Amino acid sequence: MIFGRILLVVFAVFPGVVQGGFDPWKETARYELTYDVNCSSLVASQQHVRLWIPLPRTSTHQRLVRYDVDASVGYAELTDDYGNRMLFLEPVRGAKGSCHVTVRMFVERKVVHPSVANASASGVDDPAKFLGATSKVPLGGVVGAVARKVSARITNPAMRIRAFYDYVVSNMRYSKEGKGWGHGDAVRACSVKYGNCTDFHSLLMGLSRSQGIASRFIIGFAVPAQESQGRIKGYHCWAEVFDKTTGWIAVDASEAFKSGKRDAYFGSLPSDRVAFTVGRDLTLRPPQSGPPLNFFIYPYAELDQKPVSNVPWTLTYQRVDHPG
Repeated sequence: MIFGRILLVVFAVFPGVVQGGFDPWKETARYELTYDVNCSSLVASQQHVRLWIPLPRTSTHQRLVRYDVDASVGYAELTDDYGNRMLFLEPVRGAKGSCHVTVRMFVERKVVHPSVANASASGVDDPAKFLGATSKVPLGGVVGAVARKVSARITNPAMRIRAFYDYVVSNMRYSKEGKGWGHGDAVRACSVKYGNCTDFHSLLMGLSRSQGIASRFIIGFAVPAQESQGRIKGYHCWAEVFDKTTGWIAVDASEAFKSGKRDAYFGSLPSDRVAFTVGRDLTLRPPQSGPPLNFFIYPYAELDQKPVSNVPWTLTYQRVDHPG
């Protein structure tokens, strides 16, 4: 395994911050993101440390233009079977001093239009990768029963996709009340009918996959359109569903519910987001000792082969005007 201290091009100067109005439904967005991870407490434990940090994707609608890494220990960039990119670090046991990793990334994000859907059906985009059940998205039971009921009289695949999307938007409520939300449990979503974006799109995945329609979970961060810079405190997720005629169709059912713009978020997405990873029940590179990850958006660490929760991290953004 090759480790390095600098990856790709190191930024000398970043472009200027964009000021004034910005319309994410019409304009391509260019973001400078700074993802900072404090691993000092891990190293201080005197245990064997392994740390993984996700990186943004490059796809039809998004490009990781370049980035640089400032790390106090060596690292490697690796990619999994879904095309998810990550940094892997293995600090020396008992190393003295602080441990930190700062990744500065420049990402260009386009508006997603139905006319430019991702039609790729090979490699990391192969729909066959996104048909099976996952630990929190079973395809039988109540999920399969609802899917059959919703699509009972619909034979056109594209119309079935829309029917599943409409069902989720109409029957789910966006709320973080109580416990259990945020894990992407499709059976729970069917029962209580509320949750966050993870729960919305897990239900959509279950409905689609149970009827042989590929669907994939995408997680990243929403970037506020009304502010040109700031701190991002939590993830956002959405989905893509595969239609054999048009390819991968982007949908955001939770934003459709919150905004009341159901049609707008079916097949189209604004540029107010950055995608990081795809998939559920993920095995990292190199493979983690713990169980598959439900999803991967925050730093993941292990001490002596046991998962560690809540590794300190921060993410800040600036919307900039050009790659520089």
